Amino acid sequence: MYKELDFYVIDFDFVEASNLNRQVLYKDEDIGKRKTEAIINNVLKRTKIRTIDREVKEPDDLSNIDFENMNIIVNCADKPRDIEYIIARFCEHYNIPFVSASVGIETGTWGPIYDESNKFPYNNLNLFTHGINGSISPTNSIIGSFLAYDVFIYLFN
Repeated sequence: MYKELDFYVIDFDFVEASNLNRQVLYKDEDIGKRKTEAIINNVLKRTKIRTIDREVKEPDDLSNIDFENMNIIVNCADKPRDIEYIIARFCEHYNIPFVSASVGIETGTWGPIYDESNKFPYNNLNLFTHGINGSISPTNSIIGSFLAYDVFIYLFN
């Protein structure tokens, strides 16, 4: 059974040449464009998507976005360093499940999915407390695949 999903992509960055070797959603001609615009043009043409060009520094930066029917928030941002804590506080307040992922050159992490059964872990968040010095496309693809699998199982199982 197909379940219709709406997607929000929230990002404040622009595509840079340094993104092209590791972030497979962008092309050479996207350099200088907002990442949200490039994602719509390159990937999500047949998906109902809303983009928000906004920097997130605190939970209130998310509060005036229509999250009423949100199924899950998938965080792949690396800035600011406490972004996962910011999203955890927001999601706990609105009871929205969330999961985070991060990558480095040789490593990556994803999960778990936090929701009302797996309580929001204010004191145990550490994915983005360390600096990420870089990443490569294969690591991003592997972690992204595992993350997508877990999210789809969570949403459709």
